[in-house]
Amino acid sequence: MADTTRDRVGSRLSAVAVRVALTLAVVLLTLAPAATVGGAARQATAGETGVITGTDGALLRAEPAFGAAVLDTLSPGTVVGLRIDQVDTRLDPDGATRWWPIAVAGQDGWVAGYYLETAIDDPALAGESDGTDGEPAAPVDDAAAPPAGNIDDAAAAALPAGTTARVSDPDGVNLRSEPSTDAEVIDTLAPDTVVALRTDQVDTVTTGDLRWWPVRVYGQDGWIAGSYLGTSGSAATFRAGQYVASTADDGLNIRAGAGQDAERVGSIDPADVVQVMDGPVPATDSANGWYLITTGDVTGYVDGDLLRAASQPAAPESSVSDPTPERQPARFSRGDTVEPADADGVNLRESASTASTVIETLDAGTALRVVGDAAYDDEGIVWYPVAAGNLTGFAAGDFLVPLGEGAAAPADDPDPTVFPAPPNTAGVATGSFILPVVGYTFTQSYGCSPYAFEPWNGSLGCNFHNGIDLAADAYTAILASDGGVVKYAGWCDCGLGYYVEIDHGNGFATVYGHMAEMPYVVSDQSVSQGDVIGPIGSTGLSTGPHVHFMLKVNGGTVDPFGYLG
Repeated sequence: MADTTRDRVGSRLSAVAVRVALTLAVVLLTLAPAATVGGAARQATAGETGVITGTDGALLRAEPAFGAAVLDTLSPGTVVGLRIDQVDTRLDPDGATRWWPIAVAGQDGWVAGYYLETAIDDPALAGESDGTDGEPAAPVDDAAAPPAGNIDDAAAAALPAGTTARVSDPDGVNLRSEPSTDAEVIDTLAPDTVVALRTDQVDTVTTGDLRWWPVRVYGQDGWIAGSYLGTSGSAATFRAGQYVASTADDGLNIRAGAGQDAERVGSIDPADVVQVMDGPVPATDSANGWYLITTGDVTGYVDGDLLRAASQPAAPESSVSDPTPERQPARFSRGDTVEPADADGVNLRESASTASTVIETLDAGTALRVVGDAAYDDEGIVWYPVAAGNLTGFAAGDFLVPLGEGAAAPADDPDPTVFPAPPNTAGVATGSFILPVVGYTFTQSYGCSPYAFEPWNGSLGCNFHNGIDLAADAYTAILASDGGVVKYAGWCDCGLGYYVEIDHGNGFATVYGHMAEMPYVVSDQSVSQGDVIGPIGSTGLSTGPHVHFMLKVNGGTVDPFGYLG
């Protein structure tokens, strides 16, 4: 099909453009606008600075995207130069995170706004938008704005993230790499294809009589002439990954299926912010359809008619307002041998908390080996990951003493056998892998996923899950799948939350995501197979307490079940 057929403008332009403009103007009235990012939101002054916040600092990235290369890790309190007099801030596709262009230590890069504190109070440059800002500011460079009186002016303003349109031409349309009829054709879209408008990130472009719209479809970014776009009909009001809240004064029920008759599995309070995972699912009782959402603990469906866009919650490291309780000093280290302090023995628990499940009550005189670093509960009480025979769990430090200093075992008990000193296997890979959780529930496999928030894999034509998910109670111990050296341990703004990556040599590495808090190991530390490296949690982009377990071979992910010993 000739390009001129797909990109014809003629008399159709006026009629269809009017329809598009009016339709999108209605969208503007019903969906709150996000801050403008296409042109400079205001005239910034050279020399303005900001400060890195949070307890763990922030990652300096090469581009304004969570998947971009990491240039450096910036410590809390680092003063950075704001380059907004040269480059605009950018709103992330999640519709909430605003990326700031900064300069620090001779490097130019980008930092997510919720890790940055500035003295700028311009609403258009806020780190996140709650959708209540006024009309977006006009671009500084008036010459770059659409011509005065253009019929698309209102619709060309920054639209909220998640706004969609539909290919209206019966012959379909070319998706182009640039806003020009001479640009490369990326794809040919069929009639009625729904596309996401990227006008919250990039301005429309007018060339001659054509207004070009920046769009995203099938994981590809490109441009379509506006005369080929119409109303999206029942297209999504919200999209996967977006943060939303309830408009109902008394909250909103979460249900097991899409409909009022489905079982109630939880609720959203009016003050709660939750994340969209998929949708909408059409339903007769909802104009906008039902959306699959997650609170972090509960996943289910809610009525889209009762949702509004919301700001992304603060990152975990910057959201803690209560002072950290004073921690008990650690008396034991990895490799020490201990025993219960008194004749009543000690409880071995699944995690470092008295609220967790008791695995076994160990008798006085039982020899225990400390297999990891000390952990702390919310009250600052020290716990130790220990092993006794084939049992592994946590014991409270108050009830442990060095082997030989505990109360005598009951007279009718056999003499305890001293736990043999293990060989020094730290950092040594066995060549086979074990699952990193004991007593897990398998919740998601490796490969194509039904969830739209998973990254799109163009070669497979599906959203792709690059690991397996093993669910268990929060603070259940996560074990090293094999021996190796810790490559990284800390926070990741990539959706994994607190995580650990271990290099096992020979091209093998494993990743353990969504830990409840800072891992129990540190970068460059040597670990053995089975060592406790952190607690299960639900930080990052998570549907509840679980570990996202990835196995890498020469940098690419594989299904871990194909490599278990």
